[in-house]
Order: sequence, then C-alpha cells, then structure tokens
Amino acid sequence: MNDTTKNAPPHYNINKNLQQLGIDPNKNFPINVSLNWMHDTTTLGSYGYIIVTKIKVLN
Repeated sequence: MNDTTKNAPPHYNINKNLQQLGIDPNKNFPINVSLNWMHDTTTLGSYGYIIVTKIKVLN
C-alpha cells in the first residue's frame, strides 16, 4: 500500500518462512499485517530493498 516506486514489483521476496515470521501457514491469504521496516543501507538498497524488522498479523 502506498508504494511510490514507478514500477513496484507484484510481490516481495523474504528470507524466512511464514512460521518464522509468526504467520500461520494455513491462514487464508491475503492477510492484514503491520510492518516495522527500514531502508536497506547495503548495495541492495539502491534497488529499493527494505529490511522488515517486525511483522504483526492484524485481526
């Protein structure tokens, strides 16, 4: 939501599985979540990468 990039990707890659993120893998998608994030300060940041520091599933 509110992605201001010109060509935002239709999905985002993550480096953890759903259970590691605190999300029930059997939950019906889409789900509402709240994210804490920051811009990636490595070279990947120049490609629009972010680092998600916390995910909370909203009911």
